Amino acid sequence: MTENESKPPVHWSERLQVFLAETARPLAIIGSTIGANTATVIVAFSVSGDAAAAAIFVGAVYTGLSALYAAKAWEQSQAGKHAASIEVAKVTAPASGGV
Repeated sequence: MTENESKPPVHWSERLQVFLAETARPLAIIGSTIGANTATVIVAFSVSGDAAAAAIFVGAVYTGLSALYAAKAWEQSQAGKHAASIEVAKVTAPASGGV
């Protein structure tokens, strides 16, 4: 189909399907994150019964979690740098034309 041709109208069920496909993953991530955070706080208070001990537990859990996220972010940045250096090497390498 060329750009000048008109596109047929899209049925509402197809639009709904695309919308659900686009929003399902982010909503699942947000929902599971809220559930995990709530469960961590509830477990901390129900196990210890003391607010200070529960706060220490929650702080330790989230400190470990933030360390994991920081390590993953560092890993991704290093992988990006490596991929960029490979692309630069491909562009700057002389063409081997076979002599």
